[in-house]
Amino acid sequence: MTWRTNKEQVGHDESSLTETRTLESLYINPMLDVLRRQNPQSRFLTSPTKNGVFDTAVSQTLYFYIDIKTSGPETFQAVISALKPLRERGYLTTLENNKTITNGPITVIGTGNTPFDMVGPIANRDYFYDAHLESLNEPENADITGLISPIASTSFADAIGKVTLSDTEPVLNDEQLSTLRSQIATAKKRGIGARYWETPNYPIRTRNLVWRTLLREGVALLNVDDLDAAASYF
Repeated sequence: MTWRTNKEQVGHDESSLTETRTLESLYINPMLDVLRRQNPQSRFLTSPTKNGVFDTAVSQTLYFYIDIKTSGPETFQAVISALKPLRERGYLTTLENNKTITNGPITVIGTGNTPFDMVGPIANRDYFYDAHLESLNEPENADITGLISPIASTSFADAIGKVTLSDTEPVLNDEQLSTLRSQIATAKKRGIGARYWETPNYPIRTRNLVWRTLLREGVALLNVDDLDAAASYF
């Protein structure tokens, strides 16, 4: 989560901000370090590479969500500037002439207070917008496609509601499942993937059933807090 101060400070809330916790030190420089190692200079290479951060899937982009917490226009403009080292090396996914996306190792998605008008109308850019999944079907959002928002997100708790604390499927009732399917289908028609955050964390069995349901129904990204649990479960 990015806060605009004298630099782009990073923290979950203001009490966690420090001078050294910046967008550059915590994210951009570590990503550059990984990408340098993934794309070495070597006499064995016939042409330069643009491998991503994942060893076993080098063509898979890393979705880099930047959650703007302070005033959107000033903070997001500072973020755009801070991406310069990744931009100069050609590591960012780009949009050209509002019609052609070229995937790169890193896909930047602005969320939180990111201003839509600093993303949607821009025909040539290397950053995207986290649209609201649950409101894609509203008239004012009719023009949002994957060119603007490759992934749209919403709170699972708000959009779907409380789930049955069950050890067996189905974990969602018929109305909830219908809502889930409708939101995912609306997004897919526009070339947008779906992501739900704020999914249940407990009980563990219920959490796992929700994860499995989301994947089965076709979400593009599974949002989890416990990475080790997700990796071991699947």
